[in-house]
Amino acid sequence: MGLIRILLALSVASAHWNLPIPLINNIPFSGNGSFSVSIFFIFSGFYTGLILDNSYNSIKSFYIARFIRIFPSYWFNLLILISLFFVTKEISFGTFSLSESQALLLINDLSISQLMLVVWANLLIFGIDFLHFFNLGKLAFFPPAWSLSVEILFYLIAPILVKFKNKVLIFLVLLSLLIRALTFYLGYTEYIWRHLFFPSELIFFLQGIISYRIYIYFFKNSLPTPPYFISKYIKDPLYLNNKIFVLVYFFKRNKNFQKIFVSLFYLLFILLLNREFFPGNELNLLILSFLVVFMSPLLFYVCKNSKIDRLFGDFSYVLYLLHFASYKISSYFFSSKYNYAILLIVSATIYLTYDKRVRRLLKMYLGGG
Repeated sequence: MGLIRILLALSVASAHWNLPIPLINNIPFSGNGSFSVSIFFIFSGFYTGLILDNSYNSIKSFYIARFIRIFPSYWFNLLILISLFFVTKEISFGTFSLSESQALLLINDLSISQLMLVVWANLLIFGIDFLHFFNLGKLAFFPPAWSLSVEILFYLIAPILVKFKNKVLIFLVLLSLLIRALTFYLGYTEYIWRHLFFPSELIFFLQGIISYRIYIYFFKNSLPTPPYFISKYIKDPLYLNNKIFVLVYFFKRNKNFQKIFVSLFYLLFILLLNREFFPGNELNLLILSFLVVFMSPLLFYVCKNSKIDRLFGDFSYVLYLLHFASYKISSYFFSSKYNYAILLIVSATIYLTYDKRVRRLLKMYLGGG
């Protein structure tokens, strides 16, 4: 599912830059940033369920691996952003701009505890989402890191969540959905309550775990043979599992159909992430999220052995991190029309020369799988 994550990262960049991506015949793709981050969370839940089920002998190894994946590249990105701040004398992004003098005024007005929170959040990610609740979000060097803070919260409780039975997970999904509805009903309609408030975002991580469970049930376990389906249909033709097993059975054995499915899914995904085609409201977000839940097992089954797809997935995190710095480099030194080219060049360079090498070294010394 790596190519999908590349599309999600570019969708976030498109939304933050307010700059559509020209597709075939210059058809514009205006990404929906909030939708993209929520889908990222679903994939995060899916892969967390997968790796905790298969890859780690201890919870410690899981946390070390998450640290190695998240922090080295984040700190490198933070170093670039701080350097750019001293060059450009401002924190700017899209319509938002904070000059050096304005930033110093804000810092001078902070209490010691607020200043410690700002420093802590910028260095350690965890807490950047809280900055926005205390009107300190302007002092985040990488504002989109709120999504990483929310994800870290999920990782802290993930080893517990993956042990829950399906009924408990479904109950927690409904509870998180109820919290989203209540905050909206009570008038908390701002972006921070819909996307930075962890109880409201937990639904997407849980959907990812459930999606992985669907994959295990229908794809990883051995399927019955056609004679079994026939006998079951004779006994109970309305039983839903019979129909699903038949579809999965033939999906797994038809490579051409798999290729057609993946192509159609990518096209549909591009359409649904285009805010000009699919408006960014809560109902549409839920429709898209449940579509991803049921399509992800099929997509993962097709792509799981693809080295290129795995490379894309690995690269997507660096692409997401660097879209902020790339925007500043492009707008300050060049022109916004080079944004996407600079993003790809900078991200690929840092991924190949820094990200992969540092993570490999840290795995040798720290472990973490």
